[in-house]
Amino acid sequence: MKEAQYSSGGKPVAISAVRTTNIVRPEAGTSGYTPNTNGVIRLDLPPSLNFLDTHNSFLSFRVRVQGTDVEKECRMDRSCLSWVRTFAIYSSTGAELERIDHYNLLTNLMHETTSGKLYDKSIAKMIDNRGDRATRNAAMCHPAGCMFNSGFDLSGILNGEGQYLPNGFMQGPITLELTLAPFKDCFVGSPKGSETPTYIIDNVEYHASCLSFSEAYNARFAEQVRTRGVDMSFETYKTHTTTLVNKSVDLSISQNAASVKGVYHVLRSHKKYQSEEYDSLSTYKSGNLKSVQWQLGSQLYPKAPIQLEDDGVTSLYSHNLLSLNMFRNHNLGANWDDTNFHSTELVNKTQAGGFTTSYKALPVRRLYGRWIANGPASYIPSAIVPADTTALPVSNTPTQAEIEAIANFAKAQKAVSLTGITHDNHVFTKTVPTLHFVPNNAKDIHLLEQCQGMRCKMGVKAAVASEAGGTADIKTGSEYTGNKVISSTDSGLDRFILPISATEGTNGKDHNNNTDETSCNILYPGSSCAVAWGGKKADDTETFVAGIGVPFVDGLNRPVLSKDPAFSSDGWVDVIPDDDKFFIGCNMETFQQASGIVSGSNLTNATPLHIQLEYQAMEDEVGNAAAKLNFYEYVNKSDVLTTYVHTDQILRLQNDGTLISSS
Repeated sequence: MKEAQYSSGGKPVAISAVRTTNIVRPEAGTSGYTPNTNGVIRLDLPPSLNFLDTHNSFLSFRVRVQGTDVEKECRMDRSCLSWVRTFAIYSSTGAELERIDHYNLLTNLMHETTSGKLYDKSIAKMIDNRGDRATRNAAMCHPAGCMFNSGFDLSGILNGEGQYLPNGFMQGPITLELTLAPFKDCFVGSPKGSETPTYIIDNVEYHASCLSFSEAYNARFAEQVRTRGVDMSFETYKTHTTTLVNKSVDLSISQNAASVKGVYHVLRSHKKYQSEEYDSLSTYKSGNLKSVQWQLGSQLYPKAPIQLEDDGVTSLYSHNLLSLNMFRNHNLGANWDDTNFHSTELVNKTQAGGFTTSYKALPVRRLYGRWIANGPASYIPSAIVPADTTALPVSNTPTQAEIEAIANFAKAQKAVSLTGITHDNHVFTKTVPTLHFVPNNAKDIHLLEQCQGMRCKMGVKAAVASEAGGTADIKTGSEYTGNKVISSTDSGLDRFILPISATEGTNGKDHNNNTDETSCNILYPGSSCAVAWGGKKADDTETFVAGIGVPFVDGLNRPVLSKDPAFSSDGWVDVIPDDDKFFIGCNMETFQQASGIVSGSNLTNATPLHIQLEYQAMEDEVGNAAAKLNFYEYVNKSDVLTTYVHTDQILRLQNDGTLISSS
């Protein structure tokens, strides 16, 4: 055992070194970079930096918006480097050493998948823009913008995972080049008046952590450079962008690499890609993917295609973990989980427990309890008048004059007791302003509160005939707004029970479907509150519900009403996962990295890579009605599929001090 082993001389003595921090600024100035007029930032890292410790070096900069209405949603995507469209490094001779297109999408993807939630909530929120919408909106409201510090985690040369960079032995400086992305690619925001929204990068500085070693060490290093050069292995990514034309895809990529480590695919909706309303660099889609398989050379990964139906999405999730070397590592966490990683599921199948034509989805949470709601009739004042109204003219649909007369009568009585007040054979003791759910078990309340912000559906064992609505569109400005008294409506609870509600229409701007987060057909839970509700049915059976309940609204944050003045039904809440963090990954490493394999004289090798993707259907094939049935958008011919091939590469410092790369 090591505890019983002894040696003389104590601990090994470290190499003598001196660490300093140098500030490197762009030659074109530190400020005023915009995507439209001054869209490239260049930083020269000179030989005077000696040995560059890229792990402890970082880029410091300030981001502010211009011509953008900060009185509305305004934020940068979920990485402080979301503005970097292209990342490139060049040698002093102009040779390209590393290049990553769509660097902003890659950094959002990798931080989303490999950063733990604890890191996201602490360090990353402070320095790397990894906050929620509210945090990022606030950052862009400051007149001077927001300050960020970031390393280049996805660069193989500057990510700090390899050796120190021996700048002092290079023939000249290496140049870091950052190309700014268009505003709509990396920001959510709208124009301020007639101005064009844009952003400005100011105060750009690279804080270079440098080391200087002893003369003896430098002499030995210089001798190695002169005699045989120095090889430094690194990993990088090659980017390929494709627009899908049909549901069966056989994508061929001829990749220049000595070794392919893995591959990642991200599909983004044409509705959200470069949108003013969505974080397009961190919002993805599954496209209802059915199966996937890769072929690198003659090797298949895996041997049989991954099938995603019938909960096969779990297998793809495991392959994604393998591609990131995160599988079975209990110390790691990620922001993609069962709530936001999903694909096609339960096609032509009914959810367990639901009635025959219930919605088709696989819930990730299900809580049992009782649904309660009071419909529009409950909010007409004639429904809550004192028992002695013989002197008052009251009809089932009171006029404004009658409403005012009843209100004055109630005021004169100084108090209104709801006990024993009848309306349409119902005795109301309490009403609720929107649909509520009361769990059977009080300890389940926190489970629903954890689902705030997630799409929900109303589960009941049988269709409720009284809740079936008409065929008119559900519009924002109809029965929900503009009136002091909520008038009678033809929109029943069936829109939250059925795949497509009887009130389903064709008005796209009002999102009458199951896929959009602002849909009229899905529910969102609120915070728990005390509920006391009851009514007497026509058959004299009492209905009473009390306890802690959770209110629900629809996707447009509107109250959910019942057509029945006293709706009460046993049932459940189904919480439906999103697919906005869906990506595809495959691990292709077949050997351990070793210098003899990676650092061969032949730095490049063309290896054909084939990706076979099978989607459920193209959006234009299924029609409007079928597309609205599903909880995930079908793949569209305008969607953008971005592929990153993760490769091993070599950076070679030659004996004349020049740099070449296999990248």
